[in-house]
Amino acid sequence: LHPNIAPYGEILISKDQHHILLAIGTDQQFNKLCLILGDSSLSNSEEFKSNIQRVKNRIKLKKNLQELFNNFTASDFLTECEIHKIPAGKINNLKQVFEMESAKRMILEQVENDKSISKRVSSIAFKIDNK
Repeated sequence: LHPNIAPYGEILISKDQHHILLAIGTDQQFNKLCLILGDSSLSNSEEFKSNIQRVKNRIKLKKNLQELFNNFTASDFLTECEIHKIPAGKINNLKQVFEMESAKRMILEQVENDKSISKRVSSIAFKIDNK
């Protein structure tokens, strides 16, 4: 959790049991988050109206957000976040990460002398020219 910003670092669990990390850094983003979740009164509440109040009432805020979040699948919520430019992301385990197409393109396979196959992740190499 960010010590001075809320909800920033809070993890919510979606209706389909995915973990979603929030990184809400501004009051405007918080207002949009509340609209997405279907409760704009939350952003007008004295307890949550400003970032200072949200940090002070962080535990209650997370409880309220989780109750609203229980109505959303991860996919539906993240689609809305992308549309409204709300910083949030799904937390994947390593199996899920390496099943992603972008990750699959980074895996290099090599046949070893004993005919076994080794796998490693490609990296990006670059050179900085100091002219």
